[in-house]
Amino acid sequence: MFHYFPNTSRVAFAIFLALFMNLEVIHAQSHFSLDQNWVIGISPAIASGYGDLTRYDYDPLNKIFHESGPALGIFAGKKIKKVLEVGLRATLGKTSASRADADIRYKNSFNEIGLYTGISIPGILISNHQSAFDYGIIANLSLAHFRSVSYHIANNGLIASCGLDVAGNKSGKVEQNIHLGGGYFLNYAINPSFTIQLSQQFQFLTTDKFDAFVGSTGINDRLLLSGISIKYTIRPSQSINNSLLECPTF
Repeated sequence: MFHYFPNTSRVAFAIFLALFMNLEVIHAQSHFSLDQNWVIGISPAIASGYGDLTRYDYDPLNKIFHESGPALGIFAGKKIKKVLEVGLRATLGKTSASRADADIRYKNSFNEIGLYTGISIPGILISNHQSAFDYGIIANLSLAHFRSVSYHIANNGLIASCGLDVAGNKSGKVEQNIHLGGGYFLNYAINPSFTIQLSQQFQFLTTDKFDAFVGSTGINDRLLLSGISIKYTIRPSQSINNSLLECPTF
């Protein structure tokens, strides 16, 4: 099945499988407590599109102001000791961008739901890690539904529609896409129950229709989700040291 994925997606898929394989290893090495360390959270985010109609892929500020839109995620999962977290995540949002030189603009809306896993690097390297600071990598496998449209800037003339019309109304069939993603997180635990998390996740889409424009590069569109989350841990089993004098162990 791997021939359906570009090289970057194969790498993300390998990371995703490796992280889930850690779940069995950790379970075998520790007592699994079913009633502790469940997590729920909410994550306001910025969704940034990368495709044939974007110009600021290497300019973060202009990318945020001109080629991004709002997004909101909710998630629920379980921490496995202090190393691994697995769960479900749902996100909805929208993006847009324009190419004045080509007289083309696109806009879309999307929602996705899928599995996520996060692995703590200090949790692996430090046997008794109790710092309020934590960081690591995230991988996900998600199903996305999206609607998009591309049109001429000068006269609003339709170029292509994928479930959306020029006015932004639903028109036609919604598009579906199964994709892989990966990124990183930075955590600060206010106390054992509440954690603030900064994260970025790159979604390697397996379609070139996310911006309703199929270019000649042969490269599928991508989506970057940059968010800040508030996470609540139910019945936490881990103690932390969140002294303001403590430095993160990078």
